[in-house]
Amino acid sequence: MNELKAEEKLILSLIKLELTDSEVESVEKNFISKRLNWGYIARWMFEHRVAMVVYKNLLKYNWANRIPGKWRHLFEYYYLANRERNKYIYEAITPVLNDLYENKVHCIALKGLFLNHMVYNDLGLRQSKDIDLFFPEDELALATDIILKHGFIQGEIDRNNGQIIKATRKEKIFRKMISHELISFIKKTNNQFCEYIEIDVQYDIFSHAKRLRVPFNTEVLHSSAKLLEINKGKGRCYQFKEEYNLLQLCSHLYQDSVMFYGILQNKDHELSKYMDIYEFVKHFGREISWNDFSEELIENKVNHIVYFALAHAEQIYGVFVPEFFSERIKPKDLQYLNQFGVEEKNPLTWTKPFIERIFDDNKWKKIGSDTSAFITESVKNYMYPFKNKD
Repeated sequence: MNELKAEEKLILSLIKLELTDSEVESVEKNFISKRLNWGYIARWMFEHRVAMVVYKNLLKYNWANRIPGKWRHLFEYYYLANRERNKYIYEAITPVLNDLYENKVHCIALKGLFLNHMVYNDLGLRQSKDIDLFFPEDELALATDIILKHGFIQGEIDRNNGQIIKATRKEKIFRKMISHELISFIKKTNNQFCEYIEIDVQYDIFSHAKRLRVPFNTEVLHSSAKLLEINKGKGRCYQFKEEYNLLQLCSHLYQDSVMFYGILQNKDHELSKYMDIYEFVKHFGREISWNDFSEELIENKVNHIVYFALAHAEQIYGVFVPEFFSERIKPKDLQYLNQFGVEEKNPLTWTKPFIERIFDDNKWKKIGSDTSAFITESVKNYMYPFKNKD
């Protein structure tokens, strides 16, 4: 990390819910006592969607007085608005989840919906764009009917006029053919903190992109699911068992990190994804059967996905999973750790180390402005979700 600026090192030091005594001492000695560019810090905190965790740590350890007033007020307003937004979303989504549960639909909470209730336990800390739900494929039709019954529209938002454009039948079929998720379900609200509620429905936790597909039996995901209560016990749905929750988080990070679709949206190095994995393991690591989990990953040929996510996360946090587990799932050829555009015939290779890419606006300049020569699979199937209109 020697090549990083002090501001960048400070962010990496504070993206966790709890700091050790030695970490607190290090932050005070190396960063808090120095003059820092808080505009630069703010920019990257928001870029990586970790602003509220960093801010809350600055408050928790009595460092907030080092933040210039204009930035401190911005962080506080953002935290309060994010908390109110999440409260509203979870209150609004509760009747939908209960309806699904009462109709015996196996609706499994993913990512933010699960993590906010089971890991972060503070609705202001984690920013979520949408609600991610997983369903068995044979329950998608019933799940769709129930979600639509609650006033959602399957489509996209026209940002010019704020209207929701309803997806055509052809668009729905096309999306399901090439993706592991359906076109989003959206509902417009009158809430000042949340203009729309958006539900992303998935029926697989792995990408269906060419060259990324894996033969994983998704039936085990929902057959081993457990009850999850959200919104202070008002809502009911399901959660993956711990091993599969970690697998899903790693798969999500892997897809955004190696596919052009994620890279061109600046999703590929988001610190929030690494923080989610780290905090999940810190909270649930003791519940995971690491030996059995490693065997299952290798047997299903998805060990490279989990190793990719954990190897990069441990460059930020240090070792936090059992070392025997990492060694066991470690692929023989590690060249893939620095490759991107893997859905294409000829993947590219990063030239800078991972840590340096985290705060580099020009990290993907190698792609260039004319991508037509080598981005064919992504453009064809993923860059434009609404295409082939009737």
